[in-house]
Amino acid sequence: LVMTNPIESQMHWKMQLPIAGTLRVMDLQGKEVFMERVKPSSEWYTTDVSSWTNGVYYASFTAVDGQVIRRKLMKM
Repeated sequence: LVMTNPIESQMHWKMQLPIAGTLRVMDLQGKEVFMERVKPSSEWYTTDVSSWTNGVYYASFTAVDGQVIRRKLMKM
């Protein structure tokens, strides 16, 4: 999972390997602020995050085979 970090008004992300799964982003309180089911692709995705408050977020990608990849994000 490759993501721009820090993020401002848009978050750009892609998978390093074309694998299907679900990407979720949670704030520090554990509230889900974003969720998207991802098809196998190596293209960049762009997500509008302008409505998110500044701070730390945690991204978690769960692949269909159960593998989990986590990233810490900073929204500025």
